[in-house]
Order: sequence, then C-alpha cells, then structure tokens
Amino acid sequence: MKKVFTLNSRSGICLFFLVFILFLSEFVLIGCPGISNNKEDDEIDKSTIMIGIVMPDRSGVHVKNGNFLKTAVEDLGYKVRLELPDGGTQEEQNVLIKELIDAGAKVLIIDYVYGDSIQELLSEAKAKEIKVIAYDRLIRNTVNYDYYVTFNNYAVGQMQGEAIIEGLNLTESSGSKQITLFAGDLADTNATFFFNGAMNKLQPYITDNKLTVVGSSNISDVAIPSWNPANVKDRMDSIFTTGNTIKAVLAPNDYVAQYIIQNYWSTFAQSPIITGQDAEFISAKLIKEGKQYMTVFKDHVDLAADVAIMVDKIIEGKSISGISGLSLATGDLAEMGNTGVGKVPTFIQAPSVIKQDNLKDLIDADWFTTEQDNELNQ
Repeated sequence: MKKVFTLNSRSGICLFFLVFILFLSEFVLIGCPGISNNKEDDEIDKSTIMIGIVMPDRSGVHVKNGNFLKTAVEDLGYKVRLELPDGGTQEEQNVLIKELIDAGAKVLIIDYVYGDSIQELLSEAKAKEIKVIAYDRLIRNTVNYDYYVTFNNYAVGQMQGEAIIEGLNLTESSGSKQITLFAGDLADTNATFFFNGAMNKLQPYITDNKLTVVGSSNISDVAIPSWNPANVKDRMDSIFTTGNTIKAVLAPNDYVAQYIIQNYWSTFAQSPIITGQDAEFISAKLIKEGKQYMTVFKDHVDLAADVAIMVDKIIEGKSISGISGLSLATGDLAEMGNTGVGKVPTFIQAPSVIKQDNLKDLIDADWFTTEQDNELNQ
C-alpha cells in the first residue's frame, strides 16, 4: 500500500516548516513593498530640499535677521533661498513669495510687510502642501499658514515700563513726573502688545498721579504710522512748545529713541529716561553715553536657530514641540496669534533688557561686528 504523508506525520510537519522558512527568508531578502531594509535609503537628502526665506525689506535689521535664518537652516543641511524686496512693499514681497512657491520650496519663512494681498499666495502654498512660518510679525486676516514664531512682545512692553519706573525711581519718589507715550504702527499687531505691556506697568503710577501723561494715553492717538521716526516730530514739537518738563519717553523701538535723542536732546530740561527695542548698535552707543536708558534685546540668532529646528521637524514629519528656546503661547498670550479671523499656533522666545551695566551681553551674543564690539569696548 502506498504511504501517504499528512501534516499529522512528523516528516510532513518538518517539510511544511522547511518550505515556510525558505519562503520567509526569500521575503526578507526581497523586502516588504514600500519599506526599505537599508537605513540609508530612509534618510532624507536635505541638500535637495529648498527652504524659502522672505524678509520685508533691505533695512539693516532685516538683512541681518534674514542672514541669521539662512545660516541656521543651511547648517542643518538644507538648500536655502533668501529674498529681500528692494522697496519694502507687500506687492514686491508677493512676487518673491510666488517665485519661491514655483521653485518648489517645501517650507516658507515669511517676515511679511503688511497687506491682505498675500492671502492668495498663502492659499496656493497650502494647496501645494508647503508649510508656512510667519516670522516675527503676524500675518493678519487669514489662517492659511501653519505657525507664527516671535518674541514675547507683551513682555517687551513690560520691560520698557519697568525701566521707566526704575529710572524715575517712582516707587520711592514723591510728586508727579511727566511722561509722553509713543506706540508703533497699529497695522503691526506687535505694536499693540508692546504698548499694552508697558501700560500694564505704568498705569498704576498714572492712576496714583506719580506719572502725568503729556498728550494722550490712547494707543490710536500715539501710534507712529509705518514705524517712521519722522512721524513723531509734530507731537514732540508741540510738547516742548507748551513748556512741558518731560522726564520720560516711552519709545517703542530704537529708531524712535534715536530720532528723539538726535533731534530733541538739548530741549529736555534734564536727561530723560528713554526706552527702546531691538538692540541697534547706535542705541547701544547711546546707552553707553547715558542718553538712551535701555533697549530690549530680542536675540534673533537664537530665534533663527529655533526656527531651523522647527523646519527640520516639519520636513521629518515630527511634532513641533520640545524646542528648548521656544514655548507655545497659551492663555492670554495665545492672542498674539489672533489674525482677526482665527488663531495661528504661536511660539515665543523670551527677550532681555540691556542697560549700561550689561552692554557686554550684546558682545557675548555676537550681535555686532568685531569692529562694533571694539568701539563699544573703548
């Protein structure tokens, strides 16, 4: 009788497993469809991925910040195109954004000018799955972008207010001291946060009559169109024409502080407390000379490095979290990402105060050129 092998027999079981093992080994050698067995094949070739950076204009601070971003992203291995509009209009910036979209940028970092005309381009970027990071300035009236990265701008204003309180010794002195207030361009949402942060600190002293505001304390009255320092002239002329004794000026940034110092210094009855922001080199010299009381240092080198890490996480499909220098704005600070039609996830970095006693911090941060460092050290 012919012997028949069945799976119940020992030899049949052995044969079954032999065939199974041979099949499995072949499967492993060939590899699963869509999954690489070579780790190197899974690695992203960053040198082929283009990241686009667009700044608002060619002014010194924007050229500097753009180059910080470019260097930080390039250091991670990506190909980078940095674009700077000549005239600083939204229309010019739009042309450059469109060029980057058409060139195949995977991520766009945009420090935008002002204007709703950018919205069509953001919609196009979203449709093409291009991630967009608004850098330093919120893009308004749209939520068709992914992240907003900036500094804690409310804290910037608080630092300016605290400096005035300290400089005038308001906690100890008696009587009332005159102050005049300025705010930035209200088209820039940062300006409102700067001003409100400062007033958070100053208002109690205004209420207690330790500070007397010369002019208005309404932000819409004291805003400076286009952040142009020359737009403070009429108000400053009026203030001094009426014989006021101004002891402090809330200047929202260094350019405004510089303009007031250069054009009105001799008109002040005594050295006033003048605030600033951005740690411009000229203002650093004015602080050293005792003319500008302080500036707020927003370290764009560190911020650029954090944005580069964010870009890396985006490309690798990872969660945007755990970046040591950045924190997600929550609570009231989440309003920093309110575009007017919705909120964009906002990540913020802490600023710091610079006065005479810590000017060296700017040198240590490699904020200036070697020549500028030497000039400050003289």
